[in-house]
Amino acid sequence: MYKKILHFFGFFTYFTRRNRNIYSFREKLQEEVLFIFFKEGETMKMTMYVPLVAGLLIALSGMVWGQGSESFTNLNASASSYGDGQFIGNNSIEWIYSQARKVTDTSYCITDPSCGFKDTGTRYIKANISGGVGDLTYKTRSYFTSGSASDRTIQTYVGGTLVEEFTLEAMDKIYTRTINNINITGNVEIKFVSTGSKQIIIDDIEWTGYADGEPDPEPSNHVSDFTANANGYSAIDLTWLDNDGANVASGFLILANTSGSFTDPIDGTPQADDTDLSDGSGVKNIAHGVESHTFTGLTAETTYYFKIYPYSNISENIDYKTDGPVPTANATTDEEPESPKLIISEVADPKDVPYARFIEIYNNNGNTIDFSSQIWYISRQANGGNWADAQLIGSIDHGQTFVISYSTTSFKSAFGFDSDQNAGSVVTGNGDDGYFLYCGGDHTSGTLVDAYGVIDVDGTGEPWEYEDSRAVRGLNQTVSQGNPIWTASEWTISTANVADCTPGELDQDQSLPVELNGFNAIPGNGKVTLCWTTESETENLGFIVSRKSKDESSKWEEIASYLTDGALQGHGSTSQAHEYFYTDAQVVPGATYFYRLGDVDYTGNITWHKELEVTLPQNDSAVPAKFVLHKAYPNPFNPETTFKFELGEAADVHVRVFDLLGNLVTTLTDARYQVGRYNLHWNGCDDRGRLSSTGIYFIHISSSTGFTNTQKVIFLR
Repeated sequence: MYKKILHFFGFFTYFTRRNRNIYSFREKLQEEVLFIFFKEGETMKMTMYVPLVAGLLIALSGMVWGQGSESFTNLNASASSYGDGQFIGNNSIEWIYSQARKVTDTSYCITDPSCGFKDTGTRYIKANISGGVGDLTYKTRSYFTSGSASDRTIQTYVGGTLVEEFTLEAMDKIYTRTINNINITGNVEIKFVSTGSKQIIIDDIEWTGYADGEPDPEPSNHVSDFTANANGYSAIDLTWLDNDGANVASGFLILANTSGSFTDPIDGTPQADDTDLSDGSGVKNIAHGVESHTFTGLTAETTYYFKIYPYSNISENIDYKTDGPVPTANATTDEEPESPKLIISEVADPKDVPYARFIEIYNNNGNTIDFSSQIWYISRQANGGNWADAQLIGSIDHGQTFVISYSTTSFKSAFGFDSDQNAGSVVTGNGDDGYFLYCGGDHTSGTLVDAYGVIDVDGTGEPWEYEDSRAVRGLNQTVSQGNPIWTASEWTISTANVADCTPGELDQDQSLPVELNGFNAIPGNGKVTLCWTTESETENLGFIVSRKSKDESSKWEEIASYLTDGALQGHGSTSQAHEYFYTDAQVVPGATYFYRLGDVDYTGNITWHKELEVTLPQNDSAVPAKFVLHKAYPNPFNPETTFKFELGEAADVHVRVFDLLGNLVTTLTDARYQVGRYNLHWNGCDDRGRLSSTGIYFIHISSSTGFTNTQKVIFLR
């Protein structure tokens, strides 16, 4: 019997030296003990050794489970709100948590109590573990019922390295996640991070120790089918197959940059994640089995290069596979689209009829926005905490408003017409909730275009609080596009009843820089004439004309600007109507073109007006008449006036300036011109460069084709 005892301890010594991950050999150890002491054919005379056997089995069981577990029995977080803190858990280990709460509701908890994470902010729980980590197990499930399972994700880090990223596949299902062969020695941090947009629960964490021994070998294979594809103008999707060999990778390191030049990683030196590529480079560690990643926040029309390395182990034992051809991929981001110009124009919480609350948005985008093809969300954050989102439906024409109400019935009763959309779960702001307008997705995935309020801030006592009031955009200044940062100077907030609110219309002082009465395009004679009339102008520097063809690959191209064409200069601030014209002669008969008009204010902001589509006749000549002369502009002028002329055939052109007495002041041109369009300028000086007196002058033009014309201009000194 003593030999059997010696045999057992010899086996145990061999086992503990060769196998650092105790948990994975539990059954093998127990079977060996039973084989030694209760071999078939032994009699009950072995009873005297039963206490010894039992003690050994208990000791082995302690080795299997004794390394560590956490059941959150001592979690000291609130059961009614989220917060940060720390507590001493099982095994006298200190756990630190952020934006977590104690879950005791049996409808949600896994084992009472559980740890629940908030749906926004930085959310995690972590602890420093001594004795290393071999295998790691935890349980997780959805918390609350809003959203979907795919909105809930847990990332697991050990020693600062991402070892798993798991997204729920179904609501109300408890998942047990086991991560094997982590195999990191010494003191190590375990950290669980919630990265989704909805609440999630974690519980019953267990891990086994990992003692000294040989690390896992380098992975056998590189990944296969590594590809990169642009996902819009600011993101690139990467996909691959792990392509496991005899030695399976623990994870993968992706290096990214804009140069295409890479330095191979060094064994024993892990690289921390850096997903901000604004400096031209980045790093991302991916767990085995994920096989995809998206880099976001990229620069439009930029080529990004990627290289992926499999590795085994983590921390100081990390072993990268750098031999052989290392897979690479690259992709170029798309062109950035025109900045969307939907703006929040009014937010109302009427004092006398609270259920008549509404949000008004305004389309300053230059064309109709169809919400079935463009994704827009209005989102509310209550007291800087929980979010609610509503996707906009329908459409909104340029220069029109779109009203979203809390109650269809109450809104119509208060204002006499139907709102454009009802969103009772969102439009519930009672003065201290923020409203945010997102393009491309909701508050978790879209781009923030406009904001009323400050994210993660309770509005009580803030400058933007609007309880029993309405907030109107533009009463203090003109606003032509959204602002993701709430700016007090853009808003006027005042106590309001229903009678004070103006849903569906811009208040008089909310007017945009230019109010157009019409914008038309007239094709003919080998050209397209654009004409528009302004009812009023506010700080208007002038206009820009852009054009594109019907070809799907065509892009907007600026063809005229107030900076180079005096006829397109604005009238500053005026309440009088003004007419404007522009002729586009660089067109092709039978072709279809799109035109859009933009006005530029004193701060440089461009407001785009509606688009026009025009098709030229198939037999229309793109060549001008023999001679066409346009009126001088500006007139009167100082310091310079410009006039245009067009030639349908080559000709000698003579242009002279005379005073009232018929005296020649200067010759502007005396030369031969080919077919085309030309600009001439006069700065009020004579042939000797002397400035002329204030008065009336005549510009006389003649050509060898027999054309003559005289225009009167007034020069003001």
